[in-house]
Amino acid sequence: MGPAMPHFSERATDGKVYSDRTIGSHGPVLVMFFEAGCPHTPHGIDAMNRLKKEIGNQVTLVGVVNLGIGQAKQFAAKHYATFPIIADADSKTISGFRAQASLDNALIMPKAGLVKLWTGYNQATLRNFEAEVKRLGGPDLRIDLAKFPTDRQSGCAFMQMKS
Repeated sequence: MGPAMPHFSERATDGKVYSDRTIGSHGPVLVMFFEAGCPHTPHGIDAMNRLKKEIGNQVTLVGVVNLGIGQAKQFAAKHYATFPIIADADSKTISGFRAQASLDNALIMPKAGLVKLWTGYNQATLRNFEAEVKRLGGPDLRIDLAKFPTDRQSGCAFMQMKS
């Protein structure tokens, strides 16, 4: 059993509302957390865009940013995000997931809920992500890990952490 799934309900840049009750109900979800002003954030979005090309719709990719919905839409457009980004103006969702810094990411699986939270990403975390998805009955993703960094990529600490 993984960490507890936080309670949340937030609008995303695709116009949908994502919540703890709906996210992951139709298949695996990888969530990446973004600090809006962090200089590492664009690299994380680029990585998620590459990952989306690699795995298509086998896993839903979603971002969470510490901005209101209007700013989140501008943020997504500015960084050419090809996946929805959840607006989390008060950082309660980010805090609920216990994400500490930009580029942390979490795996959510049907029936299992929140499975794992990783600090940053690299080839090793993506290999672990693939293994967890497969172990829990998801697809065999076969990500071309050479397209991702070997060194762990992590960003700025979240400034509005709530307890």
